[in-house]
Amino acid sequence: MLVIEKNYLFPIYAHCIGFFLAICLMFFLKPNFLFNNFPNFEDFKKTNFIDYGAWRTAFFFSATQVLINLTTQLDIFIMSYLGTSVELAHYYAAVRGALIINFFYAASSILIEPKITRAFARNDLVAFKLNFNSAKFIGIILTLIGFILLIIFGKTYLSFFGENYISAYNILIIFGIGILFRSFFGPMSQGYRAAGLEAELLKYSIYVLIINFIISISMFPYFGAEGVALGTAVQFTMLGFLLWNNLKNKYVF
Repeated sequence: MLVIEKNYLFPIYAHCIGFFLAICLMFFLKPNFLFNNFPNFEDFKKTNFIDYGAWRTAFFFSATQVLINLTTQLDIFIMSYLGTSVELAHYYAAVRGALIINFFYAASSILIEPKITRAFARNDLVAFKLNFNSAKFIGIILTLIGFILLIIFGKTYLSFFGENYISAYNILIIFGIGILFRSFFGPMSQGYRAAGLEAELLKYSIYVLIINFIISISMFPYFGAEGVALGTAVQFTMLGFLLWNNLKNKYVF
């Protein structure tokens, strides 16, 4: 019999294990990668260590990535604290299943980033908007296909964990709707990085993360895990809208 022990640090443990396995895989595939690419002291002395522009960009990028990761972990922390072990297990299985369709959305966004970055660097806003909107259209189509597959095969996927996990089907769909709505606004994170708006991306990410926390905490007593999923879905949608609206006002999308 499987015994699920409630642990608030479960998401952190999962990330640590994943990081450790990734490092092991890197050394297994390319054992000399780190040592061959690590700069020696003479090379280090030749670099301009006090490059405030580079440090500022690195800070905003890393801080934003932490928030993006926290986006998909905040709900897990809330469920760990407020829900039962069974509710947490059901929620985690549903959310991870819904995030599969995020790969459809992310693929088009990642592939288009070099093009929109180069277009913005040469001040070619026409090419920037054209490539951005092309990626948005492709992302919407792929995400919609993924969402339809999620509706059709969602219960089958949940049943792999056990028949009682099918009760988390609504959570799966709510979370999937949030990802689908976010795709309607295009590859916003990539667009902001290409335009050098990392600070604004960080600001809006903080705003919606707080909104997610408030909604999730408020909805849980009434709707349980579905209320927490709703908070995260609202966060995805609001972040996409706020970023799109701000970029539209700056560059007339």
